[in-house]
Parts: sequence; structure tokens; C-alpha cells
Amino acid sequence: MRHKLAVYFLPVSFACQALAENSPVPVDVLAWFEGCTQLTQPANGMFMDTNCADLAIQYCVIGRARDKQQQCFVEFSKQVSLLSGKIRDDLPLSINGTTWRARGYERTYRQLVEDVFDVCDSSPVADISPDVWCDAYLKTGEWLQWRSLERIADEVQQ
Repeated sequence: MRHKLAVYFLPVSFACQALAENSPVPVDVLAWFEGCTQLTQPANGMFMDTNCADLAIQYCVIGRARDKQQQCFVEFSKQVSLLSGKIRDDLPLSINGTTWRARGYERTYRQLVEDVFDVCDSSPVADISPDVWCDAYLKTGEWLQWRSLERIADEVQQ
């Protein structure tokens, strides 16, 4: 899934640079992201969550002075990490259900707790340091996975 995020982020990041000078008021990314994720339904979960994350990243670039873009990424990364922690704290370690689904849930849960993720070493946005970009990129990928587990756990409980 994290690879899909990179496919979304890379093409738009360059276009966002050109649009940044013309946008009137920057979007409140954290408030917008919260509202967007509340629209997610079980039927469109991963798709909607991915779009919310992608647009939040774009909004950190669009309409912001270059010195404020990195700050937006840092704040977004912190928010996504906080949300992931809240989801993790509410999820069971295992679920009942079909064998393949329960095993997949438990494997993903374990990988998230053990922090087994992709490597990230560069930023597609010129003025965003690789450390800041990669932190946001990897934490967003983790959040997407936690949200997916959350939906699975909710489905099993019903």
C-alpha cells in the first residue's frame, strides 16, 4: 500500500509547487484530514483513506510558502501518528473469523507493532527534507494499515 502512496504523491508534488504561488489561503490540513476520514465507509475504506492521505499531503504544499510546507508535513506526521496510536490501543491482538482473515489480521498487527516497513530515503518535493518527507510517508502508510485492521475488527464484531 505504501508503494501506491508514492505513485500518488510523486506526480502531484511537482504540480503543487507551481500552484502554491496562486492559491489564496492554505487549507487547514489537520482539520480537513479529520473531516475527510470521517466520510470513509466500510465499502470504500482503503480507497477513501488513501485519497484523504494523498490530498492532505498535497495540501501541505499547495498555497503554502516554502518555509511553511515542511512545518505542515511535520504537523501532519504527528497527527497521523497520534491517530494510529489511538487505533492501536483500541484494537484486539487477534480476531475471530475465517482462518485466513484472522491470520492476516494478526500478521499485519504484529508487523505494525514491530515497525516492519519500507525504506524511504528521498523526498519528491524539493524543499522538504528527506527525513521529514519519509517520516510523513511511513507514518501515513502505518495509519492506512491500522485503519484497515480497524475495519476488519469492526466487521468481525458485527
